[in-house]
Amino acid sequence: MEDILHDFNEKVISLMTEFLKNSMEVGGLSEFTSNLEDNLMQLGYNLTKFSLEYAEEVIFKIKDRKKQFESLEKDERNVVSIFGSVDFKRRYYLDKQTGERVYLLDEYFKIAPKERFLENVETRLIEEAIETNYEKAGKTVVYKTEISKQTVMNKISELKININELKVSNKKIVDNIYIIADEDHVHLQKGGIEEPRLIIVYDSIVKDGKRTKLCNKKHFGGVYKGKIDDLWEEVLTYIDNTYVLNKVKNIYILGDGANWIKTGLEWIPNSINVLDRFHLMKAINGIVGKENKYNEQEKVEYKRRIYRSFYELDFNKTKEIVYEILAEEME
Repeated sequence: MEDILHDFNEKVISLMTEFLKNSMEVGGLSEFTSNLEDNLMQLGYNLTKFSLEYAEEVIFKIKDRKKQFESLEKDERNVVSIFGSVDFKRRYYLDKQTGERVYLLDEYFKIAPKERFLENVETRLIEEAIETNYEKAGKTVVYKTEISKQTVMNKISELKININELKVSNKKIVDNIYIIADEDHVHLQKGGIEEPRLIIVYDSIVKDGKRTKLCNKKHFGGVYKGKIDDLWEEVLTYIDNTYVLNKVKNIYILGDGANWIKTGLEWIPNSINVLDRFHLMKAINGIVGKENKYNEQEKVEYKRRIYRSFYELDFNKTKEIVYEILAEEME
């Protein structure tokens, strides 16, 4: 125990040194926290393995154990924990009273004889498979350990769980789904610009005082160079797993109408592309033209009429106003 506590202290000192170094250079807190996550998960793995082997030695040295259980050979065992796949050694014991052979360590930690995945791993596999799919569950549940899609399917089948029924029972019925799609421009330290794509999915809006709250939000995003279909597939998978799609009346994709956003119309069934309020205002300002002290009242009136035509869904009226503006500009 002293050895692992010493290693823990050394690890903390090393992390703090690394934090100060990265902060003074280029990594900053973001890189430190990413490294910290890796180190803490590795520490969790080391502690799990140590605890198993340390407990085995404690069991072996207990005097009362020697009265009832005779120590036989050691052999190896493997279990999949949330920290990764853990290999450890433990002893086989012979019960002198019953003649039964047992692994006392397995009994102490409540590890079933043929158990490969710990219970919390199985629970997370099921939850992730319901939320997304078998493949993603196998890739994300266990730290830096990939479980094959087939293995996840077999495990869930072995537990006699019907994922499809659970997905249907957990799905929500809503009238509308809203998808806000936008992009950002990030200047890289090494030069150049990345354009991460950002998407928010929500199903309703509530007023919280003067603020507006988006309900049941889900965020998606990242850099999808040449792979924008991957982003929309993620969005569709989430919507399909969360909502009863054939009960949804409207799915609105709000954005500036860029091509990558319009790609969403091909992925999301019965979706409608709508200019969000910011880009709508920007487009109307562009149609009406710049204001100055001489034409301010006239421009404000044009905007009011255009907005009214939108609210009334009278798009023929919208065209008439636009033609009116164009005619005036050509005079």
